[in-house]
Amino acid sequence: MSKTSKTEDLIKQWKTLKQNWMTVESATGGAIAAEITSTPGASQVFSGSLVVYQGSMKKFWLDIDPENFGGEVGLEITEALAESALTQCPNNDGVLAITGHFGPDAPKALDGKVYFAVAQKEQTKKGARISIHVQETKLIYKTRVKRTEECVKLAIRFLADSLAS
Repeated sequence: MSKTSKTEDLIKQWKTLKQNWMTVESATGGAIAAEITSTPGASQVFSGSLVVYQGSMKKFWLDIDPENFGGEVGLEITEALAESALTQCPNNDGVLAITGHFGPDAPKALDGKVYFAVAQKEQTKKGARISIHVQETKLIYKTRVKRTEECVKLAIRFLADSLAS
């Protein structure tokens, strides 16, 4: 299945579920939103993206201070970005957030690591709540361009898997 057909399938899922989604992107700089919006019908189910590449933007737009999470990249801050965006943008049913280190100047232990978080609104017997799914991944590719492409594919798959669970 090609990247485009996976994205088309994701958009069909959102339409079937009558859901509206957005992304919060750090490492990918808007590439996931670009993939989604290049697919026909996306405007019916995708509200937009926040590109929060620098820590100051994470704090300004989403009130998430990287200093409270030990830095701008990691599982906890990615989860906080997703939850904050979902809370602050109430017309959305879900948010995908991503942070990561693409190099070449990343700390060696973190080079090529990416963190995904999906926050979704859910209705339970006790009322509405937010569920969060997270994933840490080590990228295969070494160049920034290839890593971005790899992240887009992984993000689309992670979103689809999160909807299925």
